[in-house]
Amino acid sequence: MNHEDAIKRLFPVRDEVATLPPSTSSAEFNSWEPRTRSALTRALGEKHYITQRFKTKWTPSAYGLGDTIAFTSTFRGTVPEAQRILDAAIAEIELLAEEGAGSTAPPIVTARGNAPPRQTNPGTVTTG
Repeated sequence: MNHEDAIKRLFPVRDEVATLPPSTSSAEFNSWEPRTRSALTRALGEKHYITQRFKTKWTPSAYGLGDTIAFTSTFRGTVPEAQRILDAAIAEIELLAEEGAGSTAPPIVTARGNAPPRQTNPGTVTTG
């Protein structure tokens, strides 16, 4: 995936999270969350620190039976956190694109730990 495609996928899910019903069991959330995780993983890699930070807490740690206010409050409080993580991912992708501007490889694969070995001359593989 190149940086333009990655950003095109992340902007809509960043905006969409604010419109989700405040429930982790809603069909909308259960569509949004895996699409967002997939976009982050494809753009930055599973082990990238920003992808790892996406493991946000959408439900309260403690609550009383039937306490929907706690669930709604925690969910709504997590929305800005998810948006900040997606903003960070978009910024990271833009930086990687700038760093890789002179490269022949797609800029997005230059993410730390996600870059393939560089070819110095045919048949010689170096890492770094």
